[in-house]
Amino acid sequence: MAASAAGLLVVGVALIIKHDPLQQPLALDPTTGWEEISWPLSPTPWWPSKAFVCTSATCGGDMTLYVRVKVGFCNCAEGIADDGELERIADFADLSRRHEPLADGKPIVLAGLKGRVRAYRMQVLGTSGRSVAAIVIGLNSGCDAVVATGVQHSPEEADTAARERAIATFLERQPTMQWTRTALGL
Repeated sequence: MAASAAGLLVVGVALIIKHDPLQQPLALDPTTGWEEISWPLSPTPWWPSKAFVCTSATCGGDMTLYVRVKVGFCNCAEGIADDGELERIADFADLSRRHEPLADGKPIVLAGLKGRVRAYRMQVLGTSGRSVAAIVIGLNSGCDAVVATGVQHSPEEADTAARERAIATFLERQPTMQWTRTALGL
């Protein structure tokens, strides 16, 4: 009887996970150049995560975008109000050996969420010291944060402003924002 109960519990949990809207692929318009891929970084069962690639001219060339919702992780009183808070919530530990900012960050508002954006140069983990450009956007709702990191893969210099616009536009698209709002409980 205990084995049957345990089996039913496993099936029940599997069905919940299968129908969890946060686990379902996003319905992306293929003409945008963005495609969802499997999460390639260390798994975080308590933080919903999605990864996307874009190879179109819209994105400025090959780029991977990592989007993670971090519940209860940011400064509840001030949000992501400065570069120190943005860097603290960023996913550098999973992505890079070293990183350095290319400029000061600046405030940003996307789909009603306030935050900060900043460009970086970083050495990607798993490579022989190859340096790439990255854009980090952190948005918050109360104590919860959404962190989006766009990593350039092409060797040429990135047009930071164009990549920032491409990421911001993608984050504001209906499927992405709906997923983000669901993950944040909004």
